[in-house]
Amino acid sequence: MVSSDADASATAPLTGSVSRPLAEIVVGIPCYNEAPALPAVVAEWRAALPEARLIVFDNNSTDGTAEVAHALGVEVRFVAAQGKGHVVQAMFRDLLDHPILVMVDGDGTYPASEAVRLVEPIRAGRADMTVGARRPVDELGAMAPTRRVGNLLIRAAFRVLIGPGASDLLSGYRAFNQAFRRAIQPRSPGFAIETELAAEAVTGGWRVESVPVPYHPRAAGTVSKLNAVRDGLRILARMIQHTWKHRPHRLLFLGLMTLALVSAAIEVAALVRTVW
Repeated sequence: MVSSDADASATAPLTGSVSRPLAEIVVGIPCYNEAPALPAVVAEWRAALPEARLIVFDNNSTDGTAEVAHALGVEVRFVAAQGKGHVVQAMFRDLLDHPILVMVDGDGTYPASEAVRLVEPIRAGRADMTVGARRPVDELGAMAPTRRVGNLLIRAAFRVLIGPGASDLLSGYRAFNQAFRRAIQPRSPGFAIETELAAEAVTGGWRVESVPVPYHPRAAGTVSKLNAVRDGLRILARMIQHTWKHRPHRLLFLGLMTLALVSAAIEVAALVRTVW
């Protein structure tokens, strides 16, 4: 995964990258200090989609992530602005020529063996975006209980504010067709990026399919950059902002409901005080 937040995004290819025929599928791998995971991740993706173009998007790693990727023969692009959202913005902007973009975190949590199933609805023309709906495997550390609860709360808030979305709003394993990437211009700088993409899909009427995928513990030697409280609040703020822009009536309705409940509570409290 990539750390959260900062300002504008910019990408630059690693010196020595070479031109090649345009591949149907390009796999964008956001990385922030994922060097220990990369050898296995790259090998797995080369075995699963040998025809795909692999690109590591390095977001200011300090552990030699870019050097490891280059030694493996993988193209590297640098994103100067810190935050996963900036990396996704760069992917959408720079890789539009490819018919299909697969986005997958570089920490080894998502299996490349599921990529064909993830891509198939887009190839078949049934979906504009597919989402790898995480199913944590029975291993310690695949997904912490706090993150499971947080995911449920975010999904409930999303449904109330925006509407029914994908079954896993925060998955970092997705595929997109060109039409979706051409129309959507993501703006979230950090971990709210997945929620923004889900919100754009719902309010824009885009076709989305969820594909259940195993979710594994992070590769040894890597650490999560997600802060459950801080990033959870940012995700909620992004949802409210999107709702205000696209579905303000929902916020007004919720506000009136809240006001009515508060007024009723005050009335009940006053009645109880009078009786006693």
